[in-house]
Amino acid sequence: LARGGKVRAAAWERDLTLRTLGYSTDNGAYYYYNTAPNASYEQTMLRVAEYAAAARLPYRYWLADSWWYYKGTPARGRPGGGVTNWTARPDVFPRGFEALTAATGWRVQGHNRYWDATTGYARANGGRYSFLR
Repeated sequence: LARGGKVRAAAWERDLTLRTLGYSTDNGAYYYYNTAPNASYEQTMLRVAEYAAAARLPYRYWLADSWWYYKGTPARGRPGGGVTNWTARPDVFPRGFEALTAATGWRVQGHNRYWDATTGYARANGGRYSFLR
């Protein structure tokens, strides 16, 4: 890099999740596969955003763990099913993922457990991508 006159920026300079504060729904978080009482995940995350604004918490993103996308049947030795379709389920976000990000102003760090053998993204299943086996 030095010989070519190029500079490698540190990862933290490029990655919002390393430079700013975010809200996580990962394993161990209160809202990991859990919502506010009598609320959908969409409503729960909107309440989190309202609380953060009132408390002046400067969240710039949130981590959406494995509870929001479509999964296949759990494979032997694997925890839960792999991703079949990496889009938000309407039972989780009735107005869609985009509506939630627009309402909160937060970017999303999206989780992906692993790709399911039946994913529609795989060329072997009629999709556009080649997956390693």
